[in-house]
Parts: sequence; structure tokens; C-alpha cells
Amino acid sequence: VKLTSAHTETTSPSKVCARSFAAAMRRASVLALFVLCLPTWASFIFRAGPGPDKDTPSPETQYLSVPLDHFAASSPVWKLKYWINDNEWQPGGPLVVAMPQEEAVYEAGAKFLLNYSAPWASELKPIIVTTEHRFFGESVPNNDSSVANLKYHTVEQSLKDIVALIDY
Repeated sequence: VKLTSAHTETTSPSKVCARSFAAAMRRASVLALFVLCLPTWASFIFRAGPGPDKDTPSPETQYLSVPLDHFAASSPVWKLKYWINDNEWQPGGPLVVAMPQEEAVYEAGAKFLLNYSAPWASELKPIIVTTEHRFFGESVPNNDSSVANLKYHTVEQSLKDIVALIDY
């Protein structure tokens, strides 16, 4: 049996080298971007410093009943975990919402989010709020993270959670 080049698939060493080089360049580009951006991001955070007083005690965890499906005429409700920092607030001050991270949030993390979300808090006198993102930590609607329930784990539902908290 004679094999022709159509039946054999060999990769030349130059093609392997080119692919390896391209992969290495992609990794190097991502690393370079990270290294270049990190000092800028870090300097912003540290230059801005914490907003409200550094010695502020950890905020008290609170819960708000929100619909599982904000877009349905009728929906079961569940408890959304949130925190408020009103230590600097004065009447007429703005409301600042520290958008939730996609992770469990505990008191220390909430304190960090609240303090670093408004480095100018002492000037504007805002009330600052943050939530735990639905389906993370204790904010799993009705403790049901089944595949069927994950249809409510959307950006739109999460944003409506924030709107419900603001309206509250």
C-alpha cells in the first residue's frame, strides 16, 4: 500500500515552532497588559484612599425581600443581603451604589467595598450601599441553585435587585 501525502498528516517542525511562538506571544501580551495596568489601578485605589473613616466598624448585614423574577406579574420573593454605610451621610447627600461582586460577601468585604467605593465621601456626604450578588454566598434565592432556577441568574435580574434596593 502506497500512502500519499493526502493520507498522512504530519506537521512540520516550523509550523509547530510558529504555533508555540504565537501562543507564547499571546501569553506575554496578556502578562504585559496586566503588569502595565496594575500600577495604574493600584495607584488610583491607594491615592484615593478609603472614603469614610478608616475606623468605621463593619456594617450590619441587612436583608431585603425581592422577587425571584422581577419581570413576572407574580413571583416568589427571597432575601437579598445588603449593607449600608451612612456614617458620612448628611441630608441632600447622594446615594452611591457599590455594585456587587460575583462572590460571597461578608462583613469585612462589605466594609472594604463601602469604604473604597467613595474616596470622596467626606466631601459629598453620601449614603453608600452594596449588595451580595444573587446566587453567591447567602444570596441564593430560596437556597435553590438548581439548573432550573439559574434562569434567574442574569444581569437584568441582578440590576433589578439593585433598583429594588434603591427604591427601598
